[in-house]
Amino acid sequence: MKKLSFILVCIAALTMVSCGCNSNKKGRSKVADIKIALEDAVDLGLSVKWAICNVGADNMEDVGQYFAWGEVSPKDNYALANYRFSTEGENPQMTKYNADDGHGSLQPEDDAASVVMGEEWRMPTKEEWGELIENCEWEVLNFEGKMGFAGTSKINGSVIFLPLTGVFLGEKAELERVMGYYWTRDLADGFPSYATQVRLNLSLGLLSTIDSDRHAGLCIRAVKP
Repeated sequence: MKKLSFILVCIAALTMVSCGCNSNKKGRSKVADIKIALEDAVDLGLSVKWAICNVGADNMEDVGQYFAWGEVSPKDNYALANYRFSTEGENPQMTKYNADDGHGSLQPEDDAASVVMGEEWRMPTKEEWGELIENCEWEVLNFEGKMGFAGTSKINGSVIFLPLTGVFLGEKAELERVMGYYWTRDLADGFPSYATQVRLNLSLGLLSTIDSDRHAGLCIRAVKP
């Protein structure tokens, strides 16, 4: 598990360019000059390009939709009892992405980013998330009234914004103002009922990877070649 701590920076005002997200606001950040391409993805000089917005969002600061890992549409209740790949009964088992089928990461038909946004897109791997975390300088800030993390690429100066999202457990979202949770496409090593996620911790100024229940509702930030 990789953990990277960052100094919390209080920014009184920030205006960014939002392209491909129904916004035409422009300005300058104290993080760096904004260098976002005029398209639906930002090139941070990494192995993949990252979507400007979360899956299901219209603007960079919007949370978008929540998905259980391996499910391709949002729902009202995120529970093990209605999870797509869980059996019923007192000791539920995973019917896909388990110890027997050899699938360590999501196949395209179970990847919400691919299904919702098109086959060009997919959910990022934990290695790609690690690459993003390691190769950006991060600041915690309030953008358009939404708290989140802004990362400025150490390679080319482009910027990505990840809003806090909370997590959907059961029928309600929790921790929306203090935490962000984003899925990777990877199953947890040795624990098939868990998948790897990235956690944004506002109070600690921390981004880290952890493993958690697959049936929880998390947000997704897509990538493409």
